Amino acid sequence: MAAITKQATNWNLQRVLFPLTVVTAVALLVASFPLATLWHQTTEINAVSHQIAQSQQAQATLASQTNHLATKQESVLLARSEYQLVQPGERLIQVVPTNATTNSLGNGDPANDALVSPATAQGFLTNSTLTPRATPHAAPGLLSRLVRTLEFWR
Repeated sequence: MAAITKQATNWNLQRVLFPLTVVTAVALLVASFPLATLWHQTTEINAVSHQIAQSQQAQATLASQTNHLATKQESVLLARSEYQLVQPGERLIQVVPTNATTNSLGNGDPANDALVSPATAQGFLTNSTLTPRATPHAAPGLLSRLVRTLEFWR
C-alpha cells in the first residue's frame, strides 16, 4: 500500500510540475524576445547618439573656423597663400630654385627641363598608341554605310 501511495504522489507531482514547466518556459520566451529587442535598440540608440555628438563637435569646429576666416585679413592671407591671388595693382612673383638635378619628376618647374627628342619619346608611347585599330572590312552598300555611320552606338 505504501508503494501505491508513493506512486500516486509521484503521479500528482508530475501532473503539477509538467504544466508549471511549460508555463515557465513560455514566460521566459515571451520575456526574452522584448528584452532582446530592447537591448538591440538601446545599443543602436547609443551608437546614433555618439555619431550625433561627433557631428556636433565637427560643426562647432567648422563654425569656429568660419568665424576665424570671416575677417578680411584672414581671407586675404588665405587667398595669397593657397590660391596665389594678389590685390589689384600687385604682381605675383614666384622664385623657383634651379638645380642641375631638378627634372620634371622632381620639385622644379618642368618648363626648365630640356626638350625630349622624338627618338627617345617612342619609349613613352604604349603599344596601343603605336598600332592603328583594325577596322572591319565591310562590303560597299547602303547597309555598310549605315552601320559605319551609327558605329558610335557600340
